[in-house]
Amino acid sequence: MQRHWIGKSKGVELDFPLRNCHDGKDRSIKVFTTHVETLFGGSFLALSPGHPFLEHGSGVISDELAGSVSKFQKELITEKSDFTSGIATGLKVTNPFNGEVLDVYVANYVLSDYGTGALVGVPACNAHDKKFAVAHGLRVLEVFKKHKKILRMVNSGEYDGLSIVDAEEKMTTFATEKGFGKVVTQYRLRDWLVSRQRYWGAPIPMVHCPSCPEPVPIPEDQLPVVLPTDIVFSGKGSPLASVEDWVNTTCPKCGS
Repeated sequence: MQRHWIGKSKGVELDFPLRNCHDGKDRSIKVFTTHVETLFGGSFLALSPGHPFLEHGSGVISDELAGSVSKFQKELITEKSDFTSGIATGLKVTNPFNGEVLDVYVANYVLSDYGTGALVGVPACNAHDKKFAVAHGLRVLEVFKKHKKILRMVNSGEYDGLSIVDAEEKMTTFATEKGFGKVVTQYRLRDWLVSRQRYWGAPIPMVHCPSCPEPVPIPEDQLPVVLPTDIVFSGKGSPLASVEDWVNTTCPKCGS
């Protein structure tokens, strides 16, 4: 769970040029992907409802559309995401790998606080993208095909026939050399709020040492902290408090 909170992802950040900004200026939408080899199968680009390009006065969209997006955001507060709700913005981008033009949508399943808040929908490779594509009448194009137990590229131009590993490497190199992409590492972890520690929650990796002025973080090479299994649930207070050899640990900073 602790590793999931941090959510380290290595991938590629790519620029998809916008073709029709409301104010006529040249801009690109930055997209983060961990599977660059799938992008020949892209059928749309989706923005999170909180993307800065969707704000009033951004110049990218009209104020009228910004108002519709604001209404959409309010509706999301009371609606459960079903991976189909979205708004067509009228914006279009160019896929830098093949020159294809993709429509830009606002989608309720795209997160503002992960990656760039934008993604390329590849319906044949992602279940969420497929639900959205089917709901909006967008194409589903296969880009992999198994050949002698190895997944190889199809419908991917010059990369056809390559294994997905080789295609990922070559497409990443191409994007980097052409200047529209770069390799980056993203983290899902943002502000970390912990209100109370319960047994079934992940242990907070900090030691409260009486000899140190501040809480001491557990060193990375000692993570994750593992909960004890010899727990007695009495219904009175925290069950962890009774496991003294786990609670009373050694301070990693001063050794006390």
